[in-house]
Amino acid sequence: MKHTFKLASVSALLLLSHSAMAAQFIPMGFLAGGTPQSNATGVSADGSTAIGFSNTALGTEAFRWTRAGGIQSIGALPSVDHLAYAGAVSADGSVIAGYGSGSNGYEAFRWTQAGGMVALGGLGGNDGWTRADGMSADGSVIVGYSQTSAYPNGTGYRWTAASGMVDVGKLPGDFWSWARGISADGTAIVGQSNTLSGGQAYRWTAAEGMVALGTLAGATTTSAGDISNDGTVIGGSGTVGGFSRAGIWTPTGGWENLGTLNGYQQSSEAGITGDGSMVFGQVFNFDTATYKITSEGMVWDRAHGMRFAKDWLTADYGLDLANWTLTYVNGISDDGKTVVGTAIDPSGNTQAWVADLRATPAAVPLPSSVWLMGSALFGIVGARRQRQSKLGLAA
Repeated sequence: MKHTFKLASVSALLLLSHSAMAAQFIPMGFLAGGTPQSNATGVSADGSTAIGFSNTALGTEAFRWTRAGGIQSIGALPSVDHLAYAGAVSADGSVIAGYGSGSNGYEAFRWTQAGGMVALGGLGGNDGWTRADGMSADGSVIVGYSQTSAYPNGTGYRWTAASGMVDVGKLPGDFWSWARGISADGTAIVGQSNTLSGGQAYRWTAAEGMVALGTLAGATTTSAGDISNDGTVIGGSGTVGGFSRAGIWTPTGGWENLGTLNGYQQSSEAGITGDGSMVFGQVFNFDTATYKITSEGMVWDRAHGMRFAKDWLTADYGLDLANWTLTYVNGISDDGKTVVGTAIDPSGNTQAWVADLRATPAAVPLPSSVWLMGSALFGIVGARRQRQSKLGLAA
């Protein structure tokens, strides 16, 4: 087949070399009225909406952040304490779930723009501690943990508008459980099921019920925290020799210990990307004398292993993060181009942040031969048009 090289293609190529934009690091800021502090807890699969919580004059409120609207409160449940935390978001950012102080205890909630924040109560009542931790892509299924007078040991639940909260159960002989993550279609749930001295990760489906996934090698407890969109790859953390370790589970390899980074004794997983190729979270030290935690955000993939998030964003995307300490990576969009987390900002405040990696890191200069070819083509076309004009032909 004969191929022709269009002038428009050259023009587009030349323009692209000039118009490529750098990635952006964007502080999310704070809700008005309170001590400056904001924490990110996740991002929608499409990258449009980040969620978290921030101080206000009344207390702590859940928020949503978008590029167009910035940080916006979604409020809190009616209570004296005025505390609300966002914990999960739908794929398009239109539905948010979390938990907060209610009239009788901590209740899970579901938020939409049209309906606002609606309390979901707790399993068997709302007189204890109930939280929402995961949500299906369309926002119709929510999972979490509930400890109430009806379930004094605490258990994982699955919520839908039709069924309300339903106990997902425990592994045989176990004492309590927690549902932490859910697949995009809402059919698979992951979490942990525990004895009084330890526990193991599980995967639950309506067809198979709760299936044990075991533990990281040498771990006393392992929890599954997130699951890929297709339900095959699972992220989590385990306690090995008294220290936390981030891990990843696959059907063929089981659990893999991802280790930690230099200077830090422990690591923990906050989630995995939609295709399961990347794990994110933090590495940290815990001072048992002062109960102080020192941490930095981390990312892991098969090609690079575990890296500090700051090094990744600086080296791979050219972001200027001077005077910022990235303490946690809390979410990454399905395409890997929107990253959210929490940091200590240059003023010493805890602040949520978002990194927009959709643009190319920097403009790449074209070889001189391409520029010469482009100039030559412009000259040829110009001469052709002059000749056609003299002959009375259309250009």
